[in-house]
Parts: sequence; C-alpha cells; structure tokens
Amino acid sequence: AHVLSEVLHAEQDCPVVLPAMTATFDPATTGIWIDPLDATSAYVKGNAAMPTAEAPILKSDALHVVTVLIGAFDLASGLPIAGVVNQPFFEEVAAPKPAGGRARLVRMDTLVREGIERVWQGRCVWGVAVGERLHGANHAALVERQRHLDVVHSKKERKDVIDALQGSRSMPAPGAGYKLLSVIDGYADAFIQSANSTYKWDTCGPHAILLAHGALLQNFSDARRPSTTRPAPTTRTRKG
Repeated sequence: AHVLSEVLHAEQDCPVVLPAMTATFDPATTGIWIDPLDATSAYVKGNAAMPTAEAPILKSDALHVVTVLIGAFDLASGLPIAGVVNQPFFEEVAAPKPAGGRARLVRMDTLVREGIERVWQGRCVWGVAVGERLHGANHAALVERQRHLDVVHSKKERKDVIDALQGSRSMPAPGAGYKLLSVIDGYADAFIQSANSTYKWDTCGPHAILLAHGALLQNFSDARRPSTTRPAPTTRTRKG
C-alpha cells in the first residue's frame, strides 16, 4: 500500500502523443468499463517471472500478466469503440538516478528511489475501433501465420474444449486481459473461454483494440451455433 501511494503521488511524465483522428465521441451516448486490476492473484503473489523467446506467453501467476483494462463502448449498440490495456509490469529495466533526490516516474509507471538498481517499466496498448480504426504502434501487428494454430486459454479450461482443439497448440495462461493481449501482440492466434467468468470490464478494452486490428471477438455460446444462425461476431461486449 505504501508503494502504491508513492506511485500515485509521484511526478508523472506522459510522452505518448496520439495521432490526429477524425472519429468523434459523444459522452452522452458512450459508456465506460474499467477493470482496475486484472489478474489480482498474480499481483498479490508478486512473482517476477518473465516470458522468454521460446515461451512468449507466461503460464504462471506473475506480475507480468497483470493488466489495467479500460474500454469505451456505444450505449445503443454495445459495440466497443476505444480501448486501453496498461501492462504496468511489462519488463524490468535499470533504474535511472532520482532527480534531485525525489521519487519520480519514468514513462508514467516506473517509480525510482534511492538504492534501487532495477525497476519495473510498463507499457500501454490502445486502439480506436471507429473511423479509420487506429491503434498504437508500440506493439506487434496481428499477422496471419502459415503454421499450426496457437490458442491461449484459461488454466482451468474444460478438458473437452481443449480436446476439441485438435491440430492446435494449447497455451494456458492467467488473466483475461493478458490472454487477450497475447492475441493482440501476435503471440497467439485465438483466445477461447468456455466458462461464464469473463465480463464486459474484462473484454471491452481489448475487444476495441482487436477490432482496430481487424480481428473479432465473439460470445462463446454464439460461436458454437451453426453458422447460419450465428450472430455477427462484433456485436456487443457481452460476458463469455
């Protein structure tokens, strides 16, 4: 709690410059979903494990999988229109020297104090799913892969669902936000969640970013219907 308080009251620097966009948003018809701390158990455990080139998606509850999820959606249609995923424990970097002996932030979320050699540095991934569909340039673009399908899913996913993914590589991971971010970053081709435990505050922000990339997110129960009766995959940010 003391460290969090220091971060909140430290000087902040926000170097991100958003591009000009033609899309407009009416606050009267726009709703906001916020998940202030996704993968809470991973945050509490404080494990400092990091992904590797050979295993780019973490299976364990580690600080790296913690995300803050913010999504804006149209109140009439339910469609997500903009999203931000903040990954505060993205990587560890060498700690710069504090300026004037005061605690300060580096890139918004890195607290620097005397006597600390390594600090966490975060990143923000964002997307706008209306107008020209913009997205941040600080993460990998979605690309089609000429190989097997990589599917990220909950560590508690049902065995029959995993067994149905024959021919695909199964990749268990914690945190709804982290799993969706793994798809956004291109480390997984798809995310599947059969349990009724993922909600709008989990999906709205990442859904908007996926839409900005031209990707889709659909309710699991809808995806199981025959294609002739299946609703459009970009409708509403419902739980599932």
